[in-house]
Parts: sequence; structure tokens; C-alpha cells
Amino acid sequence: GRSNDDNWIAELASKAAAPYGRRYKESLFRLHFVPPGILRTQAAFLRRAFPPDRDAKPTVLWYSRRDCDKRHVKSEEEVIDALRTRFKGRLDVVSWVGGATPDAKRAAAAWSRAALVVGPHGAGLANMVHCAPGTVVLVLPAGGGGGGGGGG
Repeated sequence: GRSNDDNWIAELASKAAAPYGRRYKESLFRLHFVPPGILRTQAAFLRRAFPPDRDAKPTVLWYSRRDCDKRHVKSEEEVIDALRTRFKGRLDVVSWVGGATPDAKRAAAAWSRAALVVGPHGAGLANMVHCAPGTVVLVLPAGGGGGGGGGG
């Protein structure tokens, strides 16, 4: 048999699930995230509603959370400057601020042009549904603790 040290997580789970009388048979990942087929359908719908500008020059999109309370990057200007230096002469770097005031038309116009998206973890990254297939997305991990978050 298992020792108590090996079984603690199963015991904890049974105590947590007991009052509700059910356990999930699917993985947490499958319960939490939208199936890819639904995302593809949503993306196709949004591309029809807000068609991308085929003549627009591709960009590097910096996803900023400076208008949000949590997970903003303290050294954001330094990161943007580093991106501009790295892609100078090849791609323009644009800063996207819009987490606190969503605007689907503006999001579609900016995110559909992105060849690369860089930014901190946050719900605003859902705008990547507007990105073209193959767009590279670099998500910065959340920094330690509360409202200051986002690495320095």
C-alpha cells in the first residue's frame, strides 16, 4: 500500500470533492480551455466581421497592461526600446493598450497585423484570436505578487 505521504493529494481531493458529490473525468486543461475547433470557428467569424487589411505592413505588437491593476511590466519602456532596437528597419513595434476598454474593431486591426506578439500573461491575450495563423506569441510570466507584477 501507499504511505500517507504518497496519498495526501488523493485524500485532499476527496475531501474537496465530497460536498459536491462529483469528480471531473476530464483533465483540468480540457475543462478550462476552449476546444481548438471552436477557436478556429470564432477566428473565422471575427475575420469576416473585421477583415484584416491585406496591405498593412506586419508589426511586432507589444501587449501592454499599463491600464490594468495587475501584471503590468514595470520596465515596459525598456522592453519596448529593446524590441525596437532588435527589429529596427524590419518591423515596426506598436504598443497595444486596451485591456480596460475592449474594442473588437481596434483589436482586430492591430492584432491581425502582428507577426510577433510580446507581452505579460493576461486576459487581453485573448485578442490573439485576431492574429494570422503562424503568428508567434511570446508570453512573459507573471512577476511575483500583487498589483506590481510583471518582471522588472
